[in-house]
Amino acid sequence: MGTLASLLAIVCSASVVASCGRSEGKGPPGALANKKGASSEDAAPAHAELGPGRFVMACWEAYNAKDEGLLAKCYGDSSELSLVDFAPPMRAVGTSAALAFHKSFWDSSSDLKSEAQLVLRSGQRVAAILLTSGTNDGPFLDEPPSEQSFSRLEAQLLSVDPQGTIAKTEIWLDQNTVAHQAALPAMAGAPDQESAWPEEIFQVAENSPAESANLKLVQSLRKSMQDGNTAPFMAHVAEDVSFRYQGQRELAVGREAYAKVLTSWMGMNQRVRLERDLWAAGKWVVSVNDNITPAEAGPPEGKGQSVKSRTLEFFRFVDGKLSSHWVFENSQVYSRPH
Repeated sequence: MGTLASLLAIVCSASVVASCGRSEGKGPPGALANKKGASSEDAAPAHAELGPGRFVMACWEAYNAKDEGLLAKCYGDSSELSLVDFAPPMRAVGTSAALAFHKSFWDSSSDLKSEAQLVLRSGQRVAAILLTSGTNDGPFLDEPPSEQSFSRLEAQLLSVDPQGTIAKTEIWLDQNTVAHQAALPAMAGAPDQESAWPEEIFQVAENSPAESANLKLVQSLRKSMQDGNTAPFMAHVAEDVSFRYQGQRELAVGREAYAKVLTSWMGMNQRVRLERDLWAAGKWVVSVNDNITPAEAGPPEGKGQSVKSRTLEFFRFVDGKLSSHWVFENSQVYSRPH
């Protein structure tokens, strides 16, 4: 049995995995709720059939169990992990470095756990939103323990190689949220304790006409923002649409609130958005972008320079209408000297 299959068999048989595959129900919070169901990757016993989605979920559960032996099976000599736009940079290459990377988080919280809220898979790619919670009872990044509880939403983008190991992991962890929940200075509006979605969502790409249509809608959003006229795209936005930015606690709900979000984005003069990846899975579209934004905050010496950031966005469509839009970005990039 291959590495991927053996890992999932061990973890699931040990009853560590709470969910070995669920499908889309009614959606995430903010006018959204889900429903359990069997995913298209359920009951796949062979290595090739298990699929990257369920394999990655098994790796997360090994992480929660702080089982170095099982977690080591998730990585290879060239596996890469990184925290996106993090300061100081956190990056690991190879199995030993990956375990040391994870151990730095284990040491900071004795009850740390990351629970999947949304898992999307297309081919060898996996994108996910996770709820990470625990108590900061150990040091992290040279900061002493705050003894504060935390519960934050994070996002991950992963690729799994044919050999059955995780080739690359990018993690969107908002440093302002980390600071705010540790009672340290942070930008105003950072999220308080986050709550779990009603149930997890697990979707696998089917290359369906509906997925193609959803991709075209996201592309039309990009074009409408470039043209400075979002009216054509707003015709495809649901009345109860919800929008959430990772570094802000407020959820914008409704067409009027969402239109204001788009107007604000268009107001970022000369912002450049370079699309790195765009794909669909079921009702969802995943968009990865590199952004260059003129610095409008920070010390005077930073004026006129640019802020570089990478965003991971999740769009959910229902019957051809945008129902939710999530943007993950390390918001601390905007408050650093540039």
